[in-house]
Amino acid sequence: MTLKIGIVGAGGRMGRQLIQAVHNAQGVELGSAFERKGSSLVGSDAGEVAGLVH
Repeated sequence: MTLKIGIVGAGGRMGRQLIQAVHNAQGVELGSAFERKGSSLVGSDAGEVAGLVH
């Protein structure tokens, strides 16, 4: 069974660290990533924001 995680403030320092931790963990997947309204990161790929995808 996989646990889906949602991260609020995904574009911040802690949010990016949490995305990386979820990426590296077994049995966990990123279900959703939220950023504040009007942020330039809205609509961006969470992996790219966290530096996982180039």
